Amino acid sequence: MTSCYVLWHNLKWPSVSELGLGEEYKYAELQIACNSHDIYCEHWAAEHTVFIHARPGDDERAAWLAAQVDARVVGPAEFGW
Repeated sequence: MTSCYVLWHNLKWPSVSELGLGEEYKYAELQIACNSHDIYCEHWAAEHTVFIHARPGDDERAAWLAAQVDARVVGPAEFGW
């Protein structure tokens, strides 16, 4: 099996007034790692992982975004790119 990822740039995270968060352009990316649990797909896994790239410290936004599709954050925030 092969691992790979798809990364979407130039997105816009919506404002979340209940969390005091405005719209976000600069740190808005979504990544799907196929058959991997890490953003660089260096280690094979049977599952796929979705990564929400957001402004450092915006953990509430990541949790809110995941909840919009009935998902949840399962790991700690990581420093990515």
